[in-house]
Amino acid sequence: MEILFENQSRKPEVSIVLLDWSVRESFHMLDYLAEQNVPRDRYEVIWIEYYERHAGAIRERIDGATVDGKPSPVDVWCVMDMPRNIHYHKHLMYNLALVMSRGDVVCFCDSDAVVKPTFIESIVRSFDEDGNIALHLDELRSINRRFYPFNYASIDEIERSAVNFVQGKTTGLIDKVDPLHTLNYGACMCAKRGDLIAIGGADEHMDYLGHVCGPYEMTFRLVNYGRREVWHQSEWLIHTWHPGQAGGSDYAGPHDGINISSTALDARKNGRILPLKENPAVRKLREGVEVSDLTEALGGVDTDSWAIRTGKDRSAALRRVWLSRNPLYGPSGKIPPHIGLLASLRIYLILLRMLLKQTHKEIKRAMDERNAAPSTDEASGGPVSGEKPVHVNPLKSVYIRLQNLRDNVSRFWAHDRFMSGECREALDKLRGEGVSGVSLYGTGDVASMLRVLARGAGVRINGVSDDAGALARNGGKVIVASFVGIGALGEKLRVSGVKEEDIAYLI
Repeated sequence: MEILFENQSRKPEVSIVLLDWSVRESFHMLDYLAEQNVPRDRYEVIWIEYYERHAGAIRERIDGATVDGKPSPVDVWCVMDMPRNIHYHKHLMYNLALVMSRGDVVCFCDSDAVVKPTFIESIVRSFDEDGNIALHLDELRSINRRFYPFNYASIDEIERSAVNFVQGKTTGLIDKVDPLHTLNYGACMCAKRGDLIAIGGADEHMDYLGHVCGPYEMTFRLVNYGRREVWHQSEWLIHTWHPGQAGGSDYAGPHDGINISSTALDARKNGRILPLKENPAVRKLREGVEVSDLTEALGGVDTDSWAIRTGKDRSAALRRVWLSRNPLYGPSGKIPPHIGLLASLRIYLILLRMLLKQTHKEIKRAMDERNAAPSTDEASGGPVSGEKPVHVNPLKSVYIRLQNLRDNVSRFWAHDRFMSGECREALDKLRGEGVSGVSLYGTGDVASMLRVLARGAGVRINGVSDDAGALARNGGKVIVASFVGIGALGEKLRVSGVKEEDIAYLI
């Protein structure tokens, strides 16, 4: 590990952590951070490279700032020099940054985004108003390729091109149904440094290796620790299109089918505070012991388990991880004996019905957007510019849309499988607690799955209803038979008289 540049002559209020694993083509985030409307000494910028790359663009910015008599764009530039034959582990980088950070607040954010001049000010003000929070900033995302390579278009222009910009906000900030998947939980997360150390920092478990990971797993454990999850309502990051922005073929651990780690969701449900695998340096800080050598943060690196595998070895490894942590029915990926063949067939039929509904809805949405949208250039992904219309190859257009539909269908199927597994686990947990009967709040496909699985789990279904009042009068345990809008549904049950301890959630 090398520290290529370090300037820690002052004590900042905020530490901004930016990560790279030799994939960044543009380093424009540093330019936007250098143009904040607060004094530069109020925040530090930590750039961590996972592999051995010495990015010339960072060195040029540092040297240029020195010549111009301006503050350096980075305060710490660290190259971890990890072997190229192992996958990147963002959580290890989070922990290294946490150990070396000096700000009262630590901010982990996307390193190739655009931020407004008010970015740091908004973070500081949020923690001045309430220090007991885990703060997130959402991210606008443009898929218009005219901004690639990054060309410093105006922020307003990029915002207007974003696919998730509605009513002057991100769609996630106005979504009351499924914000877990509409908000970008991995874009930007901030918390008090002391709180992050108290929960053991980022979890370095194998499940968080590669693409499916993010600071939100710390958010879930911070909430368990007693902090509030807060989303800033007027400040967000902005991201422009670049190749591989969705992760490409990166290693991905177990998730819910829509790239939210199922291991992180487990912590959200079970109230766990400490990580499954704690970084040794962070543990020392948590125990009040000073860390004198930064390399102590690398003590948990497992080069064998993190090795990049190819061909059959890779497929087998990914399948083992997926089946062990995101099963269709049981930990082995096989149907548990107590469910039975008939019940499993009924579950598959329900899953197929859900998939057909989702696919039909997606096709309708795509057709509505196509009919409502202005002429577009499929090659750029954005509105046609200039006076002359751009010719769109109809075969290419159809191919792109079929490819998008295929990807969405695959995502729907993976998420539906995840939901069936969560239903089974919820019933098994209730049975383990000695609960013999429950009511279901909801009458849709999720309720149908629960009814089929309950028989094999030995749990009696006392009633199924969309009427919260009726379920309150029946008494006993109630499962919210939904994966979206669960906060509002739980509140309806509580208002109707169901005790909090009698309400069970699937996620």
